[in-house]
Amino acid sequence: MRKALIICSEYPYPMNSGDKLSTNGYVLALKKMGFSIDLLCFSNMQEGEVLLERRSFFQNVFFLQKPPKYSFRNTINFFAGDSFLFGRFFSCENRSEVELILKTGQYGYVVTVQTYMGQYLSKELVESLDCPVVLSTEVLHGRALSKRAELEKNPLKRKVLQIESKRADKKEKQIVQAYDMSFFYAEEDEECMFGVLSRERRKYINLALDLESYTHFARNRNGKRRSIAFYGTCSWYANADALRYLLEELWSEIREACDVDLHIAGRNMCPWAYDYQKSDSRIKVFGEVPSMANFVADTDIILSPIRIGGGVRLKMIEGMMWGRPIVSTTAGVEGIAEEEDELHECISIADDSKAFAQAVKGLLDSEEQWQRQVDYAYGYVKKKHSIDTLVGILSGVEIAH
Repeated sequence: MRKALIICSEYPYPMNSGDKLSTNGYVLALKKMGFSIDLLCFSNMQEGEVLLERRSFFQNVFFLQKPPKYSFRNTINFFAGDSFLFGRFFSCENRSEVELILKTGQYGYVVTVQTYMGQYLSKELVESLDCPVVLSTEVLHGRALSKRAELEKNPLKRKVLQIESKRADKKEKQIVQAYDMSFFYAEEDEECMFGVLSRERRKYINLALDLESYTHFARNRNGKRRSIAFYGTCSWYANADALRYLLEELWSEIREACDVDLHIAGRNMCPWAYDYQKSDSRIKVFGEVPSMANFVADTDIILSPIRIGGGVRLKMIEGMMWGRPIVSTTAGVEGIAEEEDELHECISIADDSKAFAQAVKGLLDSEEQWQRQVDYAYGYVKKKHSIDTLVGILSGVEIAH
């Protein structure tokens, strides 16, 4: 049996983050293609506890030692002009280990998930491998950091973010050139690589999920108060910014327009979110929940007030599969649909507080509109985001060198 190697930041199970769900898509696709799979990822305290989950998916699991977030070496490199983000995930010792595994593994396919993991493979190493080597960018950090800088009110922090966004952008453009093919989850990300990669070496693709594992929930009334939901891992700054934007600017308009509760959930919940709960009985902050599917099933609408674009918002795809309509900003719908008409059938889009509140109200007040959006979005995801679609894409990748 042919062997494939997947390089990612975390052991992908349990699947409680976007990166992990994306990695699982590549695992399932490569298995369908007839590969046995080795996994290479960073270790942490929790991995020993969860390693048995889906361990049968992998022939071998290799763990790298995750570099410390702050180190003397990375600080010096930052002041010397390097990207801090990319430096914090890199060590020469780990690169040597990656090279050794690749040279001795005799792999027939290699997939690296996230650009900061992509820096472990040099152009010379990729050229020495007689197999397709693919980079799944997930999100372009240079572009995302640039938008984060625009939103930053503190002048000093804004200046640091502007510097880091330029350095991350430069680093990412160097990294993608080493690979036979780079995948992008948003057309806007792919456009950043025009002039850097030829069309044959870049591709906008749909995020692949194990769609059969999702339950499509009917609307749950049962005398419950109507509720809208925000969820996401808040250690990712785009989600933390979206939550602050929701609570500080959008919620007052929504609260005035609709008799509805706001439910908030996610890993690494922002501590300041609980302050809003204390002052408003209609806000309920759950933090990390045992089942995001059950959390969503108890609500009427999902909110995605994203202001920092890049990649695709997993919550959008999952929400469509779970049977809930979505109200989002324009930045939040990147990577969802290629056609404008298709996009507006799937999701309600609004970019100011009054329009956002009216979009929520429209879905709450009209059962017909609510169901029409749910049905269209569910059919769209089933058609575009399957593992079989990713199998076809991976099968078509050719060695570029």
